[in-house]
Amino acid sequence: KVRRAEAKALRTSIKESMNKWRDEHRLSSTVMAGDINAAKWSYYDTDNPEAMDEDRMEADAGMITWMETNLPLQDLFREKHPNTRAHTRVPQGKKALTEVARRLDQIWTSKEITTHPTTRIGIRTNTNFTPIGQAAQMSLQGDHLPVIADLPIDCAGLAEGSTPTWTPCKELLLRTKPPDD
Repeated sequence: KVRRAEAKALRTSIKESMNKWRDEHRLSSTVMAGDINAAKWSYYDTDNPEAMDEDRMEADAGMITWMETNLPLQDLFREKHPNTRAHTRVPQGKKALTEVARRLDQIWTSKEITTHPTTRIGIRTNTNFTPIGQAAQMSLQGDHLPVIADLPIDCAGLAEGSTPTWTPCKELLLRTKPPDD
């Protein structure tokens, strides 16, 4: 019951924050990102070798389905890669023996970002990299893989030659006047 109360409080907080933001910024694009700690599909969002049924949902999928129903946002990775099996958290140590990898880290965006032709998203699976200007290779630490998105948002107003996510316009509405009696 404690977890249910915590989940309800979290959902309420998310919805209130989202509604407040949308009320204050009606024409803005919205991005929500983080470790959601929930995965929807057992087949697509885990590396579970026993998950063969593509329609089987994870036990905590309710959080994701609630977000899909109650927020004006879309799971950007799943929209761009609907049939790709992916995960972002890889259990380490003893947990690797009992837990499966799951796609917990997610980026959710408003529709105009999700459907924009330049929007891209991916999960970095190679944890080794070489920093610019250095010869030595390094490795990302931790049990989460980075989710990287290229979004068509010019937050600082400095981008040149950018394609707007939408173009504001005005419409003139003409109506016929009813005849006077």
